[in-house]
Amino acid sequence: MERIDPKRNGRCHAHTKSTGALCKYPAVPGATVCRHHGGGAPQVREKASAYLMGLAYPAAVKMGELINHRNGMIALAASKDVMDRVIGKAVQPVESDGRTIIEIEFVNRGRVVEHDA
Repeated sequence: MERIDPKRNGRCHAHTKSTGALCKYPAVPGATVCRHHGGGAPQVREKASAYLMGLAYPAAVKMGELINHRNGMIALAASKDVMDRVIGKAVQPVESDGRTIIEIEFVNRGRVVEHDA
């Protein structure tokens, strides 16, 4: 797999056929091309997944280093991030504009439920 170029900011590395310009679509996470240029292919998704899994250990080591950072704000932010990932996020305040949104989930319990989307 081609090395990921940080200057592309997660953009596809492929060129368009018509103009030869660089593609503007986002690359598949862990890959260098978008789904239009082959990022959806099983072998590309598999390599991208393996690439991202390979980054898990170095990321955990770096997070551990940041928890012990001498700057208290950095250490606090790293600690909160680890806690959010391990235990779950704390309750977040929600702002509302006064409207009520009702979500209805259709559950099929052994019978056919027909509804319009």
